[in-house]
Amino acid sequence: MSDSPLGPEELLDRLSYRRKDLRKAMINITDPPKPRSVLPDRVSTFGRFDLLPAEIMTMILSVLDTQSIARLAAVSFRGNCVVHSERAYRELVEFAPKALIALKRTGLIRLHSVTTLHDALRTEKCVYCTEFGAFLFLLTCERCCFDCLCSNPWLRVITPKDAELYFALSEDHTKCLPGFCAIPGKYGMKIDHDDRKEAKIDISDYRYDTNDYEHSSDSDSSWGISYKDYGYYNIGIRSMPRHLWLVGVKAARDLGLATHGSEAKMRKASYRRDYDIRFFRARDLLYMEPPVSQGQDLLLRPYDPCIKPDKYFGVASIPFPSLSKSGEIEDGLWCWGCDHTCVIDFSDGLFDYVLKAMVPSTCLPRVVVLGLERRARSKESFLEHIKYCWGAGELIDELAEGIDARL
Repeated sequence: MSDSPLGPEELLDRLSYRRKDLRKAMINITDPPKPRSVLPDRVSTFGRFDLLPAEIMTMILSVLDTQSIARLAAVSFRGNCVVHSERAYRELVEFAPKALIALKRTGLIRLHSVTTLHDALRTEKCVYCTEFGAFLFLLTCERCCFDCLCSNPWLRVITPKDAELYFALSEDHTKCLPGFCAIPGKYGMKIDHDDRKEAKIDISDYRYDTNDYEHSSDSDSSWGISYKDYGYYNIGIRSMPRHLWLVGVKAARDLGLATHGSEAKMRKASYRRDYDIRFFRARDLLYMEPPVSQGQDLLLRPYDPCIKPDKYFGVASIPFPSLSKSGEIEDGLWCWGCDHTCVIDFSDGLFDYVLKAMVPSTCLPRVVVLGLERRARSKESFLEHIKYCWGAGELIDELAEGIDARL
């Protein structure tokens, strides 16, 4: 941080925090079991597996799912030692026990191999964009960020009945789709910065005289919608009942395309005269392909009012750590500066010059501000981000001059 006399650790301590509300918005495992202690050595056998070379045994374990491996480890003391000598399984049990429990409770534990899960653990980027992915989408075992979880239709789930309607599938078709039973409970979150207990900032503490600059208004006439519209972030809080079976949108869409041959034929097959406009808007959203980042920030893509809040947000996702090559665990860091920017935007409105620097003219400002506030970052990307974060400059005077020069 050449622009600031403060060291990286001090900046991380003063400006970063971990979001509990985002983690509680999805599957929340509160009591993962502790790893079992190592048993004392003893004479034991692994049956015919003892005859296999170590390389072959590694190949066998790599294609098994974690439940099968756990059962294999319970066969004997020797089997337990062989299983826990495999790095992939050992690291998953040690660093991602909550994800394994979530996979078991949803019935998806047999869907992914240890290798697939371990590959996700060893990466940090969202598979659909360039940002840090702090979450795991359980159905496909894909690492993803919060913005993609909210906006990407391929990271959504629907009921089998809806899959039949939207993609013109039969009941026999939907039975072939990989699905899961949702864990009952509350999911989602409210957008209410007045009740944020984490906020440690005084909104009235401006470094500038607020009369010297114009503030953004509460409406954006160019969009013709209320400026208090939060787009696809307005997910709210919903309760999921027991025995709710869900399937993935992407798998249902792919099956529909394979069944009908093309998207045009699938649209024609799903058309019904008695359906209202809401059905066709929802169908068009599920037919969308996710945008390709091409090295650009997808949060700054043109605002698409067709992307509505996900009815089943969080039901198939869970916070997921990232394990670096050096063995360091990253859970994601959130920025107090972005939080400060968002609180000011929700209360008095941001200065126009700040909004123009942050938000392209094709974007809905409040969606961008909320997206930045909810974005997780790795330590490296966080230290780079605060060089340009207006809110960070408001909170730490040592950063202010450099940030103001860049705006």
